[in-house]
Amino acid sequence: MKGRPSSLISRQIVGEIQHRMSRAICLLAVWLSLVIGSSLCAASDPSDGQFYDVDIPSLNAAEALNQLAAQTGAIMLFPYDLAKARQANAVRGRF
Repeated sequence: MKGRPSSLISRQIVGEIQHRMSRAICLLAVWLSLVIGSSLCAASDPSDGQFYDVDIPSLNAAEALNQLAAQTGAIMLFPYDLAKARQANAVRGRF
């Protein structure tokens, strides 16, 4: 039984680790955006009349976050390369 060269196995392991890390970073960025956004919403008084009409089509997550920032005036910090590889659902409504 022939074994695989250890360098090939090492490359596969490193590739898998990189894939999992990029996915974890992207999920962390989305989670952090949601936490910051929800804390900002909770901190503002709903009676102050500050609502946003959001209309974002289904795009990659980076473009969707950029459009959300443009439509709400919020600052969004996220790893662009990782978010660009992910798909976001369409969002429409008054928030």
